[in-house]
Amino acid sequence: RTLLVQAGIRGPNLDGLDWEFRGVRTSRYTFVYWLKTGFVELYDRRRDRYQVNNVAEDPRYTAILEELTDRTRALGDCSGDACRTDFGPVPEPVTR
Repeated sequence: RTLLVQAGIRGPNLDGLDWEFRGVRTSRYTFVYWLKTGFVELYDRRRDRYQVNNVAEDPRYTAILEELTDRTRALGDCSGDACRTDFGPVPEPVTR
């Protein structure tokens, strides 16, 4: 299961919200993209329960980062039943 996470405030335009960040949470990972700064966070909660070690720049997590970015886009652009998507499993980190 992949859940969209996002937060923000009402923006100056009438089109909706001005998101501070968007991302997704799975049973193992938390991924967040900060829209204004471009800062990316990725946490492997199986290895880092308290989300202290950001692994977004760790090459072992590249495929995971790409997958969760795609899921964030898909869920951020859908509505209603279209959001009920079975993405399948998230890849495992590459071992060295």
